[in-house]
Amino acid sequence: MNGATIHYLNWDQERRTEENPELGPASELFHKYGVKSVLDEGEMPPSHFSEEKFDELYREVATVQGEYDNPEQLWREWNAGSGYESEKFHDVEERSMSVGDVVEINDTYYQAQDFGFEEITVGGESPQ
Repeated sequence: MNGATIHYLNWDQERRTEENPELGPASELFHKYGVKSVLDEGEMPPSHFSEEKFDELYREVATVQGEYDNPEQLWREWNAGSGYESEKFHDVEERSMSVGDVVEINDTYYQAQDFGFEEITVGGESPQ
């Protein structure tokens, strides 16, 4: 049985205040995913994260058991209104999965994009 871990980008946990009116780092990253098509090469969101940076930007929402070999399966189960919501999704009372969120299957990380998923790396050496 393949398990999977779902990690949510923390944009929904950051709050602007009068003292700190700027977007937080997770909110800035979430914004970049939304405007990726108009960004210059140097402005593109990363596809590699150190473990420390990943832990700063993401939170683990759930670990699920099942036969998961495709992150699309989890996308359907973790989106309200899909008609395929999992019981675990309802139990954790979290928002729906969104662009930038990550599904980890067999130590491989898949990040939700505007369309589909893209493999990213977490930890280890940064690709050149």
